Amino acid sequence: MKQHEISPEVITDLIQFLSPNVHHNLRQQALDYIIGLSASDQFNVIFQANDFLLGQSLCQLICEDNANGNDILPTLINATATDVICVKYVISNMELIQRLIEYCRVGDEQRSLNAGKILSNLSLHFPDRLYDVLVKEWDDFIADIIKRLNDSVFYDSTKYLGYVLINLTSIASIRCLLCQKFVQQMLPLMDYNKRPERCLIVIDILRNMCFENSCHSVLLDENDELLSTLLKPLADVSDNLDDGEIEKLPIQLQYYEGHRCQDSLITNKIIESLYQVSIFLVPKLWIVHGGREYLSVFCDILLSSSLGMLLLHRYYLLVLCAVLTLNDRAKAKTTMPVILTFSIDKLFN
Repeated sequence: MKQHEISPEVITDLIQFLSPNVHHNLRQQALDYIIGLSASDQFNVIFQANDFLLGQSLCQLICEDNANGNDILPTLINATATDVICVKYVISNMELIQRLIEYCRVGDEQRSLNAGKILSNLSLHFPDRLYDVLVKEWDDFIADIIKRLNDSVFYDSTKYLGYVLINLTSIASIRCLLCQKFVQQMLPLMDYNKRPERCLIVIDILRNMCFENSCHSVLLDENDELLSTLLKPLADVSDNLDDGEIEKLPIQLQYYEGHRCQDSLITNKIIESLYQVSIFLVPKLWIVHGGREYLSVFCDILLSSSLGMLLLHRYYLLVLCAVLTLNDRAKAKTTMPVILTFSIDKLFN
């Protein structure tokens, strides 16, 4: 028998100690042992053994009102973290999913946190199935999650509900719904200085929304709110723009006095978002904002100082910059050699 492998007989014996009829101390010892096992690499095998005998017992205990579900939830967190077979089994238990959603809606912080971690794992693999249950069990759950993200106090449980929402944006209808109703509530969360964790969640959501072509006309409205919000972390008060160039910027950027975001994770995701909307963005900038001059300023912001050194090695930025400079040969001649030289250097060093 391999190290850490447990025989089916041992699993059966353990499950017998989980019965509500067993003395509390013995039952707790069995639970503690199983919770310890759940951190091992073999737990997914143990969870599935004997036709999910242990998995069934743990799920049943969580669903029982007289069980201390909060002690058992970590076992499901670990079981669903890496193994899609375990995820599929757990998400098929409707009563359990309903209980987890209830914990997230009205439970205490620790229980809500553990339930949120499990729902986050489930939504990563089966977003459609989880969404179907959420719609039935949690009225206005999207609005509620976004409201929690905007609350003055940011709980860890809210962070995992944010991850659930990120995973649900793999569904086209969710992307469209968010675009139509919730963009205004999400944009203030892009303040990476005051709310870095929330900023990471929201930029993931916005980036996924940018993959939905049908949303581009709404996202890039005449007020330029999304575009300005995405560009702010890339801009810096010390950028060398003259008065004429500043006047061509969206009004929200003309008076910007902040500094460029130094978190490469955030800036890379912003560039991914801009890349996704670039096909719609270029004609918008050309027609609405005065054409070549505005594109020139837009390129300057993207390519300015350390930002360019940070991001130009991302190959798809080459495509974006090529599109943006397509109608300005002079800028293309000066910027593209720099882009190509730096990118080649990054690729081979």
